[in-house]
Amino acid sequence: MGDRLLSGIIYKQMANIIESQRLAAKVDRLYSNIWQLSTRLRHFRAIARS
Repeated sequence: MGDRLLSGIIYKQMANIIESQRLAAKVDRLYSNIWQLSTRLRHFRAIARS
């Protein structure tokens, strides 16, 4: 009984960790996309100025 409860708790924790890592990866991708976009915009502005 105790082992089953413990393994259930561990499983939940693992699922939470995996989920939060997936979320972190999504946020990471979003940030890099925004950064690339802003870099491109800066590049275009530099071209437009010259």
